[in-house]
Amino acid sequence: MKNRTSDADLFKGAKRKHFELARKLRKNQTAAEELLWNELRRKKMEGLKFRRQHHIARFSVDFYCHEKALVIEVDGEYHNDLEAQIKDKKRTEALESLELNVIRFTNEEVICDMAKVLKAISEYVKRSTNEKEDGN
Repeated sequence: MKNRTSDADLFKGAKRKHFELARKLRKNQTAAEELLWNELRRKKMEGLKFRRQHHIARFSVDFYCHEKALVIEVDGEYHNDLEAQIKDKKRTEALESLELNVIRFTNEEVICDMAKVLKAISEYVKRSTNEKEDGN
């Protein structure tokens, strides 16, 4: 049985009803999310475990690495709308208030330039590892 203390930290107060939503989102990934998931799953990225459509507080994030407190969001065209951008900014601020780091990519970046996306994630992971080792 899993340690419930670590589960509380892992989900940062998410409500049980939100887990069903996350399960539905996992079954209905976008093409870009599916492509990125294939690169992140099974510890392919720097040996780190990523979760997809992971629920944190009141949010379902596209990808999450608990070890690095890293949220990765993949944004479709909907996110180009000014209202959506304002909502995304507030969402990012709320996640950052939980001491999480958020990286955003567009669907187009993931589909057309996966190498660039993976490099950006890898560089973030390496930078955060170095900062932790330096005590920053």
